[in-house]
Amino acid sequence: VDSRLWRLDKSRVTLTTAVTAEDAVEYCAATLRTLDYEVTNVLCRLAMMPQGRSLDEYSATLEHEKGLLELAKSKSSTVTEVIRTAVTFSVQKSLLYHGGSGFRFAHDRLQNAAAQCASPQEAAEIHYYLGGNVLATGECSSEQAYQVLDHFSKSREFVTDPDLILRIGTL
Repeated sequence: VDSRLWRLDKSRVTLTTAVTAEDAVEYCAATLRTLDYEVTNVLCRLAMMPQGRSLDEYSATLEHEKGLLELAKSKSSTVTEVIRTAVTFSVQKSLLYHGGSGFRFAHDRLQNAAAQCASPQEAAEIHYYLGGNVLATGECSSEQAYQVLDHFSKSREFVTDPDLILRIGTL
């Protein structure tokens, strides 16, 4: 990210208490929640996925995700259009940038904050969907196996199918 995109207005900065990394994430999350519902929902899902993907890769991964399908339907749109609109806005606002192979969050705290914009129930559902999506691609590389395990560990309450449990156990 070009450091010239960020400007600090020192006249508006005051130190009242010590600021921790968690405070920064909470502040970012609260700010993200003030954005358009569509943008917040897309950023939340992108934050739970590996960074550096193209719009086509994000769309292909998320095209059947329940929350984005409902959002696209409510806007008489497609998931791809919803993602494209949100990513374009986010790049314009310097929340995301296009670096090399694909899009990335401008800062890891911003990514953490975006992931927190979902309720715990919704986050678990998204992680379950994403884990299943990676598994559905067939053989998993070691990196993909780690992603699958991470997603399913964050959605344990949905992992009830014995065949799925066995498949996860063999990764």
